Amino acid sequence: MNPQDDDPYLYAIWGRFGSSARLLYIGKTYDQYAGFRLAQKDHARRRKTMMRQYPRHRLVVSLGEVKMSYGGKVTRSRVGEVERQLILTNRPDLNRQNLQNHGAKWAYVIENSGSFGTMHRQLHFGLFGGKS
Repeated sequence: MNPQDDDPYLYAIWGRFGSSARLLYIGKTYDQYAGFRLAQKDHARRRKTMMRQYPRHRLVVSLGEVKMSYGGKVTRSRVGEVERQLILTNRPDLNRQNLQNHGAKWAYVIENSGSFGTMHRQLHFGLFGGKS
């Protein structure tokens, strides 16, 4: 496998206990496989923290692709904006940054088309209008 995978991903780390799931962390990768990212030193420390804080939970990772509708280009900054919006709205237990502001410059509709647990199915950010 090539660690320089050019497909960006968002990932969520969940703590599962029985039939319930707790959202612990949301992250992103841009120029490497998510598995490589999760093996890095900062994530190893984070995993130890998760195991210590949630000893009865089994850690599970879910992976999401980043795709832009209408021919938009997936860029590093857009992936970061989407990650920040997901963190701000879903409030994972162990994310410490991006809890006050997402800093997005563009309008987004973020759609979770897979299994979403406690995460929102859709997020809308931008200016919306309609005629009555």
